[in-house]
Amino acid sequence: MAVASTPAQRAEKSACFTLALWAAALTFCSHSVICDSIHFNMFTLWKLRRYRTRLDKKFEKHLAKARKNHEPHEEIQRLQFDFIEAGQEADVAIESFLSDKLLHKAMKLDARLPASDDSTFWVMADQMHRGYLNTTGRNLVRDRISEARKRNFDDRSRWISFVSGIVGIIGGLIGILALLRHKS
Repeated sequence: MAVASTPAQRAEKSACFTLALWAAALTFCSHSVICDSIHFNMFTLWKLRRYRTRLDKKFEKHLAKARKNHEPHEEIQRLQFDFIEAGQEADVAIESFLSDKLLHKAMKLDARLPASDDSTFWVMADQMHRGYLNTTGRNLVRDRISEARKRNFDDRSRWISFVSGIVGIIGGLIGILALLRHKS
């Protein structure tokens, strides 16, 4: 028995599909140079979280309307199931975006990533068979990024002290040569 969908339900499914396409585009764009700015990242994260908040508000509105109209219990359950499914898709989009940004930073710095088959750090998403880091995995990658930055800073500071020592020796030799030349 097919259930007729209302225009609001079709619009909600269309919005979920649009979110999935938009999240895929953001994932692709997250590895480009153009989209690697703080403003873009913050705006995108804000937009994803705003979509999730609006989804919650829409659900409450539709649920109250369904109860007010004394819809059958099955219809209310279907509405709740649709909301849970759309909410999970929105949450996966947010988690994937956060994970992709950290993974991109880690790859830039050559930081060690957790093993992709370790379920304590990764969550396998149903969409496109790709995974994203959970909270524990993101914290681990942040720590490793911090270690990589510290290591890079230490390497640079060694070179800077070495180069400044050579510049000091050259400056001293030039000063001695200038003094000797001035005396003769």
